[in-house]
Amino acid sequence: MKLFYFLIFTIPFLGFSQGFSPPRNNVNVNNQLFSHRNQMMQHQQIIKTLETKVATDEETLVTETNKKESTIKSNEELNSKLNQLNEEFASIENDSNLTADEKSKKSAKIKKEISSTQSKINLNSKKIEISTKKIETLEKRIESSKKELEEKKKKEEEKKK
Repeated sequence: MKLFYFLIFTIPFLGFSQGFSPPRNNVNVNNQLFSHRNQMMQHQQIIKTLETKVATDEETLVTETNKKESTIKSNEELNSKLNQLNEEFASIENDSNLTADEKSKKSAKIKKEISSTQSKINLNSKKIEISTKKIETLEKRIESSKKELEEKKKKEEEKKK
C-alpha cells in the first residue's frame, strides 16, 4: 500500500522534472504568423511593383522606338527635299534665260530653304541620337528588372516549399 501511494504521488512529478517545455504562448505564435504574413505580402508587393515597372518600361520602349523610326523617316524625307533643292539651285545657276537679278532672288530663296532643311535634319539627327540612348537605357533597365523579378519569384517559391 505504501508503494502504491508512493507511485501515485511521485509519477506526476517525474514528468515535470524531465523538463518538458511549457505550452507555447498563443500571442507569440500569432505574432510570428502575423510577421510571416506581412513579409509574404511585402514580397508579393515588390513582385507586383517590378512587374508593373517592366510593363511600363516595355511600353515606353515601344513608344520611343516608334518615335525614333518616325524621326528617321522624316529625316529621309528632308534629305530627299535637300537633294531636290540642291538640284534646283544648280539649275538656276546654269539657267541662261534668267537675268542676274532674278537669279540672285531665286538663289537667295533656295539657299534659305536649304539652310532651313539642313537645320531640321540636324535637329532630327540629335533627336535620333537621344532616342537611341533612351532605347539602350530602357533595354538595360528592362533586362535588369526581369532578372530581379525572376530572383524574387524563385525566392518566393523556395519560401513556399
